[in-house]
Amino acid sequence: MSMHRRRDPRIPCPMVTRAIRPLRATPPAALAALAAFGLGGCGGPPTGPAAAPRDVSTTWAYHADRGRFVEMESGRDLAPKELLAAGRALAQADDADGALHAFRAIHASPVDPSLKAEALREEARTLARAERRGEAHAAALEFFDRYPRSPLLPDALREAFVNAFAYADQSTQAGVQAVRDLLNRYPREEFSAEQAFRLAELFFSQQQYAVAAGEFDAVRREYPRSPWAEAALYRIALCALHQFKGIDYDATPLATARRHLELFLFDYPSSPLAPEAKETLARVRALQARKSMAVADYYDARGRQTGARFMYQAVASEFPDTESGAKAREILKTYPVPEPASETPLK
Repeated sequence: MSMHRRRDPRIPCPMVTRAIRPLRATPPAALAALAAFGLGGCGGPPTGPAAAPRDVSTTWAYHADRGRFVEMESGRDLAPKELLAAGRALAQADDADGALHAFRAIHASPVDPSLKAEALREEARTLARAERRGEAHAAALEFFDRYPRSPLLPDALREAFVNAFAYADQSTQAGVQAVRDLLNRYPREEFSAEQAFRLAELFFSQQQYAVAAGEFDAVRREYPRSPWAEAALYRIALCALHQFKGIDYDATPLATARRHLELFLFDYPSSPLAPEAKETLARVRALQARKSMAVADYYDARGRQTGARFMYQAVASEFPDTESGAKAREILKTYPVPEPASETPLK
């Protein structure tokens, strides 16, 4: 007669047990998802039509001798693939905590590495769906560290970028850093240039034009052959234009915008953005002409006719197709030629 007593299958094996944190009350949709896997009501007695959902705590334990997971309260068990499917069903039913219990139990157990990879990826997806952005990002980074050669990586990386940008849209420094984390890890993926451009666009949309210009310039440097480099060059010009405060202020942003617009039209004459770039360049030149006219008028008002005439001539010759250029030509027709020696220094 054997001296060993038969172990109750509901009692987890002490060598390979991992308890997952308690669940919140299980929503009805999640109960239905569990029932499909024979787990009615997260374990416990069967629930009838009049039974209400129970606020229970569920843990899963892995039994290495049988290669199955046991639900602690009910004693029901599932194969690893079945538990993964159950977790996905819970996630679809918006029971994030229930799904996370399943995924984390799988990932913490000595099962097929491919299943562990799937479970960790599903954990990141579930957290993102629940808008727990920081946790989702951390789970994604763990997935990339642990399973760098997984066939799931390309899709997981795309999903991680979606989550990171949603995180960054909250205008949090942590969200922006999440995007940078991914770009630093994967700068040469086929979609990396697009993600770098999106980061620059994020700063542009937040009116952080100086920062955005630096990010757009980084796109041009890092991905010069990417189609995103073309749009980045145009955006640099727009960033400069947006930093121009007005006629009474420094005109350096206008010169910067003009330089990049002319470079854009030279490098990409057939770009779909070319017509818009030409209109923007015309606007920039008109502003430059107005600024120069303001300087000319300033000299004229203070009797500095030599300086004023020089500025009017500059406007007429450099901006002949602008309203200010036409005005300067009219002024010059009757403007006196001053005697330089008769002028006194401007104070």
